[in-house]
Amino acid sequence: MPPTGRFPLNNGALGISFADVNGVPTVSDIDKDTCQIEMVAIGYRFLSLTLDNGAILENMSTFELVEALQRSRDHRSRYLKLELCLPASTVVILPPGPHGLILTDREEDGRPMVVGVVPGYSGEIRVGMMVDRLRTSDGLEIAGGYSARVYSDVLSSSEGQSQRTVTLVSPETTPSLKSRVLPSFQQVSIGPGSATDLGLSSLGDNCTITSGDSLGAMQRGFRVHTLTTEEGHQFRNVPPDVMTQLLDLTADQTGRSIVLKNPEKLSGAAPLSLLSQWKMALPDRGTASDLGLTFDGSPTARLVGVSRSSPLNAYLNSSGSSSSMIVTKVSWDGTAGPEVEGL
Repeated sequence: MPPTGRFPLNNGALGISFADVNGVPTVSDIDKDTCQIEMVAIGYRFLSLTLDNGAILENMSTFELVEALQRSRDHRSRYLKLELCLPASTVVILPPGPHGLILTDREEDGRPMVVGVVPGYSGEIRVGMMVDRLRTSDGLEIAGGYSARVYSDVLSSSEGQSQRTVTLVSPETTPSLKSRVLPSFQQVSIGPGSATDLGLSSLGDNCTITSGDSLGAMQRGFRVHTLTTEEGHQFRNVPPDVMTQLLDLTADQTGRSIVLKNPEKLSGAAPLSLLSQWKMALPDRGTASDLGLTFDGSPTARLVGVSRSSPLNAYLNSSGSSSSMIVTKVSWDGTAGPEVEGL
């Protein structure tokens, strides 16, 4: 049985609200500015009310309890006895920043359990409750049988999002079925590391992440759509083997990012070989000759050669793709120049 507590009450309003839960008055809301009981928490269940004349009131409905508290508000010596229970469920919205939850897998069944919270959420997040569902503002939603590590990783990786909604339930509540809904896309910053280090060495068709450990377990099923390097180069819709080579080539970089897209929300996607786009950031000055680039072809310009001294050599020659590239656009960042197509 849960422990119980006997709390002295001053005269006046309590600063707490009760709601009926399975026929028992249960603490449902707390006004932190006026609450008389410092240690009360949402989910505590009513057992008895002792008045200053010694009368003990038990087995009351929520309406009867509220009425009794109002009628006895001028009593100088009242005691409220509560059963210190966890609420059946509660929904908490976390603001941007560190989530403040310490989670672990419960030994008997592996369910993710709250074992610690930072100050500020103590009235909503109770130690001992189970994480049952998590939804981030970008549309990712996971529920049910994921581990504490997975929930913690998703919360940590979404610190910059406007809000994250966490559903907590008591240990006695049946958990939700394990499920996952991917958002339309995610942009993920990646630190140094090769494709193998990142868990992306075995991408599936259309660069689909197949490993549950790639960039966090929740990324499995996404398609790696775009890689951006710290120099500003962008590689979009490239084949899996080329993406792996590019990740290995930039393994020492700290400023890379990738855009992940949900294949289920991409309609009419053509084969990658027809859609691959390479956006190469060029130095501020220099002709094609200075950059070690050779073009040919009419009416469409085609890249036909890249010298070993070219600043783009490592990217263009290592992938073996330079001989098949056509130039679709030349543009300048900001207002430095026009955007030219049809060369």
